[in-house]
Amino acid sequence: MARKKTKAQVVEDLVKKIKDWADDAVNHTTVWASHQVKWHKLRMRIKKKKTFPFPGCSNIRMPTLEIKIRKLKAALVNVIFGIRPVVQVIPTPSGNWESARKIEKFLDHLIMDVIRLKPKAIIAIDQELEKGFYLLKPYWRTEITTRVEELTLDDISLDEAIWLFSVDRTIDEVVQALVDRLQVDTHPLVAKENYTELERIAEEILSGATEVKVELQDVLYNFPDVDLCEPERVYVSTDTGYDPQTAQFIIHEFFLPLDTLKQNAKHKGWDIKAVNSIEAKKDIDLSKQIDRTKDEREGIERLKSAEGLVKIWECYCWYDINNDGVKEKCVITIAPDFDKVLRKITLPFYSGKYPFVKLFYELIDDRWFSHRGIPELIEDIVKEIDIQHMQKIDSQTIRNAPMFLYRAGMVNPKVTQFIFGQGIPVQGMQPLDDIIKPLNANNPNVEYSYEREQMLLEAKIEELIGQIDFTLQSMINSCLLYTSDAADEGLGV
Repeated sequence: MARKKTKAQVVEDLVKKIKDWADDAVNHTTVWASHQVKWHKLRMRIKKKKTFPFPGCSNIRMPTLEIKIRKLKAALVNVIFGIRPVVQVIPTPSGNWESARKIEKFLDHLIMDVIRLKPKAIIAIDQELEKGFYLLKPYWRTEITTRVEELTLDDISLDEAIWLFSVDRTIDEVVQALVDRLQVDTHPLVAKENYTELERIAEEILSGATEVKVELQDVLYNFPDVDLCEPERVYVSTDTGYDPQTAQFIIHEFFLPLDTLKQNAKHKGWDIKAVNSIEAKKDIDLSKQIDRTKDEREGIERLKSAEGLVKIWECYCWYDINNDGVKEKCVITIAPDFDKVLRKITLPFYSGKYPFVKLFYELIDDRWFSHRGIPELIEDIVKEIDIQHMQKIDSQTIRNAPMFLYRAGMVNPKVTQFIFGQGIPVQGMQPLDDIIKPLNANNPNVEYSYEREQMLLEAKIEELIGQIDFTLQSMINSCLLYTSDAADEGLGV
């Protein structure tokens, strides 16, 4: 008969299982992660040094991707937040519209003024268009702070002092007076601690203390909120479908200050022993290549954190939490750097669904990573536009600084050459004009050719994305080419 595992062995096995899931997810998506860095560099126009076809040649990236993403982002944000209220409530046949309108106003206030969802939605839509998909995680946010108040006899009036030190005064009456004077938060999350503190202070006052110090807790935030989840920090099995609800497990990686862990242990049921055993981390994990790329683009260095950030993995999965042989939907929170389980509970939502909302630009297959963003969709066209534009500039550079010939040993090229031009010595007495003409030959219609090709490519982007570019036709109308004969006749060709 197999020996029953101890609690420590169960925790060890659970942490190992979640780590194995995450490691497999990372190892199987390295190519996808490198592609995300590639798309980000392409959008941000981060480029390598270019020396072909000649040193000092054009190395310009057109903001094609940024323009398309911004136009689409503005359109999508306007669809969601363009009209207030941002939600619509339809009552049941037995309900009434007045109640529905009140609910609409309340939800609109909660979403726009309390949660302040709009900035987060703008970020999520932007990243969805760049990466192909993005995730949002709704959760219940709680913030509690401690304030210290000092009271002395000089702070109260004579009438208040007479009332306070009456022989008939009770502790409960003093506590109620302190609640009114200090505007004590009586929220259920902190009411017990605050009343215990006030009772201690009341006893000190009635015992003759002339100066007391009160430590009270206030609930700053106790509402729903939304967390932004980067796809690079959400680990799933590679055979997962596009819908988060079909995943066998979803691991969300994020960082929390050690003080927040202690607050969660106090108010959300996290394991206080595990929290106490965790030492504060001294810096932020920068192992993600995309993070380093963003830092380089912004021109910053991430400083070491004095807050003691701890890496947290929140795993939503199927797990036999009560050892009855049947797996339940659970949420398991661990600190992977310390092999500690901070929380292990069944999924605490009435819907029974994982708390993830996936935004994606396109749906082409039932696969988690199948969604393509704008950079991946139009990469070839963007690069071709850049090449066309650079060739156009290089052509102008060559025509503005033509090459010339000189007699070897007879002419000093340092004195006669053009700026950025190049002198080529020619041996013999053959006519120089016959030699230089092929070198400086150019097509007089090349400018128009570049313009037409670029507009053709932008038209293809418009077709592919489905976002109408109203400036494109005006550009076409303004780029009519006139030959010398047609110009004399007043006809456009």
